[in-house]
Amino acid sequence: CRTSHLNAPRLTSRRSQPPLALSVPPSRFTSRVGGGSAFYVRRTTILETRPIHKYMKNTLMIVLCSAGILVCGCSKSHKPDSLALQGTWSGQEVGAKTQGSPSLVLDGTKLEYHGANPQEWYKATFTLREDTTPKQLDAVVTDCPFPNYVGKTVHAIYKVEDGKFTLTGNEPGNPAVPASFDAQGAREIVFTQKQ
Repeated sequence: CRTSHLNAPRLTSRRSQPPLALSVPPSRFTSRVGGGSAFYVRRTTILETRPIHKYMKNTLMIVLCSAGILVCGCSKSHKPDSLALQGTWSGQEVGAKTQGSPSLVLDGTKLEYHGANPQEWYKATFTLREDTTPKQLDAVVTDCPFPNYVGKTVHAIYKVEDGKFTLTGNEPGNPAVPASFDAQGAREIVFTQKQ
């Protein structure tokens, strides 16, 4: 007899499925990235596709590079001479026969110099040129015991090395800048700062 059609497989209708299956929408059983799969495919992020240690390594490199830039920037930054030279200095004139110690006070843009001879002193305003080699100091005399020097400019060169401030200058009114620290006719004084 022909009873094979009674045992033929049939698709199960939604009505005959268990109550739990009825409560879940069919969309939960289908793929979001294409039909046909019974599994839900979750989107992955970039962080999930690469090992986490690579991100830690990259983050560490960024932090170290940033710190290096900051350190380099800080190490290159220094006080300008106009600030570093402020204060009171005691000196010794090279080749001078006069006994005594000259002194120099720098306060803002004003200076006051007292020579080894108590009768020699100068008050002046000054500017520095740090972009020259050697560096230069120009001072305009505002007061001194010699009237013919008042209003005249002193041209000098200077250097700061190992805590010593070496200054070589020509006579007030001489338009020339000393060619070297031991230039003929110029006065060279080596100062150390008083604490």
